[in-house]
Amino acid sequence: MKGKIVTGFILAISLAIPLTAEPQIPAEIYPSFGLVTDVSETSWSAYIVTVSDFEGFSYAYYAEDGDLEIGDGMALLMYDNGSPDYILDDVIAEARYVGHIDYWNDMAYTNAVSEIYCGEEELIS
Repeated sequence: MKGKIVTGFILAISLAIPLTAEPQIPAEIYPSFGLVTDVSETSWSAYIVTVSDFEGFSYAYYAEDGDLEIGDGMALLMYDNGSPDYILDDVIAEARYVGHIDYWNDMAYTNAVSEIYCGEEELIS
């Protein structure tokens, strides 16, 4: 009897909680990808990480730890600063490490890539 009461209670609670749609990403946010081209330590124990995308644009953000290195791939969420047609004022809203470019060289799909540059340094040839 106790099991039926608990099951009935859980079912009643689950039906009472409205189903919500998945959260919508604001139009000002868009995904991007880039490679770390510079990591510089600041005087206040933070790091300035510069990430360049494959269109040649570079963006910088502050990081608390300096475990990133040149050639690290970064998945980026970019904020367009309210100007969707002007990329030069865009900023990194969120950055996530996705692996170093050297590790990708061993994957089959990168064998079609002949050269990848990170800044002026050739990373894959």
